Amino acid sequence: MDERTLNAKELLEAADSGLIGIPVEIGAYLVLLTVEELSERARAFTSADIVLLPGGYASGALRIDSARSASEEEATRSATEFLKELLLASSGASPGALIAWLERAESGAKLTLAEMHDVVEASLVPLNREASERALARFLRKSTERLRAQEKARDELSEEAIDQELDALLGRVSEPSPSPSPEPLPERDALELHRPPKRRSNGPGFALSAAVLLAAALLGLYLSWPELFSGLFD
Repeated sequence: MDERTLNAKELLEAADSGLIGIPVEIGAYLVLLTVEELSERARAFTSADIVLLPGGYASGALRIDSARSASEEEATRSATEFLKELLLASSGASPGALIAWLERAESGAKLTLAEMHDVVEASLVPLNREASERALARFLRKSTERLRAQEKARDELSEEAIDQELDALLGRVSEPSPSPSPEPLPERDALELHRPPKRRSNGPGFALSAAVLLAAALLGLYLSWPELFSGLFD
């Protein structure tokens, strides 16, 4: 269906799901326009046949896409069923006159479009056509936008689910994310890793210390036992 329109069945389903709320006055006014449309040509219809036009006023707020010609009685009962659906889905208390009309229809009494028109119109008194048309146009526009936004979100989710199912069917496995590279070592440290270990050297300091210690030891022996060294200096 055109994104700028919706049918009454969509509206009722959206109200049933809690997506939108239908004020009882809006519902009654929709029924009034429907009855006036049927007065031009009596037809049997369901809520799916009623196309709602967000930008329309009384002459174009709705149209009945049904070619099923019917007697006035049948057309009135179709409109009565539509009224019942709208009252069940609407928010707010239903006018007593409309409840009485539904009870009359259930009793099997003869129904006419003219009588139904008078009952519905009386429930809207005082009826300001111009204000009602503006309110209806605004309501239908907002409802259409909300419904289409929900459909778009649902379609996007469906596409994502299809992609996931296709990946699973083809055995695609997500490639693991590459491990982060280790941080490079500072240049000096990197050079040290490749430099051969230094040979440990005693150096001249060690030899000098050893010579001093040996000389001190010999001096001590000489002073303690000079006779040991007498032959060396003769």
